[in-house]
Amino acid sequence: MLTNLLIYRWLLLRICYGGAVAWSMQMGLWQMLYTLDATRITWLITVIFAVAWVVILWYILRVSTLLNSAKRNGPVPASHIEADKAAEKIVWLGMFPEIMVELGMAGTLIGIAIALIGLDWSQVTDAAGLKNAVPIIISGFASAITTTLMGLVMGRATAINVRMLTTAHAILWADRVQAGLVLKC
Repeated sequence: MLTNLLIYRWLLLRICYGGAVAWSMQMGLWQMLYTLDATRITWLITVIFAVAWVVILWYILRVSTLLNSAKRNGPVPASHIEADKAAEKIVWLGMFPEIMVELGMAGTLIGIAIALIGLDWSQVTDAAGLKNAVPIIISGFASAITTTLMGLVMGRATAINVRMLTTAHAILWADRVQAGLVLKC
């Protein structure tokens, strides 16, 4: 049985995410997000989200195991240098939310470009030409909106997980450093 709350927090977030995804699928929103995106960047954001999910889960399980061991047996003494090295090893996880948001913003720009480049401006001189241009504009802006939305939502969800992990990681190593200082006295 796990005695720290890290894994339980992670599971609670998974349940909340699952509920939100189930609701959005039932409403048809999830499918709409993928079908409206002409750039397919939403698929790339989803793949990065899945990879981040697995990597963060691996780190959460690892840190949870170490925290549980420290509660049972006392923290393993460590130096500040070891703690700094360990902290640097998980800093890279912060890139996942950044990449998702950046891809969402890139999708926005690409979607707007699709809307503007796809138009034949010489045909948009009267109401009939404008009527023919509307589907192209809508397609481009739909891609822009969906990629932005996916990047923001999945990026934020991942950022919450990364923050939860880094906090638990910092607590683990602070306890280890404290145990190392006690031994030196």
